[in-house]
Amino acid sequence: MPIAADLTVEDGTGLAAANSYISLADTSTYHALRGNEEWADATESDQVVALVRATDYVESRWTFTGTPFTTTQALGFPMETIYLNNRGADVSETVPVEIEEATAEYALLVLGTGVALVDLSPAVDQTDPNAIEYFREKIGSLEEETHYDTKRGTKITLAYPTADKIIKASGYLAGGRTGGAIR
Repeated sequence: MPIAADLTVEDGTGLAAANSYISLADTSTYHALRGNEEWADATESDQVVALVRATDYVESRWTFTGTPFTTTQALGFPMETIYLNNRGADVSETVPVEIEEATAEYALLVLGTGVALVDLSPAVDQTDPNAIEYFREKIGSLEEETHYDTKRGTKITLAYPTADKIIKASGYLAGGRTGGAIR
């Protein structure tokens, strides 16, 4: 069972063993201020797993602008001389607050309904009717078959609106990459 000591939070120095962008305490404060009781109700072990999975998801889904601070750091942040939303505030040698907040939001999604931890994945969104490549329905014996286009020119991923919006508004995405469609 993971415990808080298993969580290595990036502190802005480019840690080689970092596995989270935000601490348990900061995440708990973030969710308490927003009335997200699911976070407070979760065990510490589940919270640790949720933060690690959320950080992994941020790392796999999004590509950020800038150059990593060190060549040995585990995560994308900190970056060398990166400025907050082009407003002149240097946020190098730190993890931007937007990245921390988005990680906290994704971690809450990982907790799911509290029954089991959810694995976030940038997989094809099977709720998107535009992603259907082939659909066949047979009335006699009630047969249905659906194939989703996983090779589309535009990658469509599941939308996590609150967290995705924080990342997109941060100004740190490389080349305007959106990491998938927002619906």
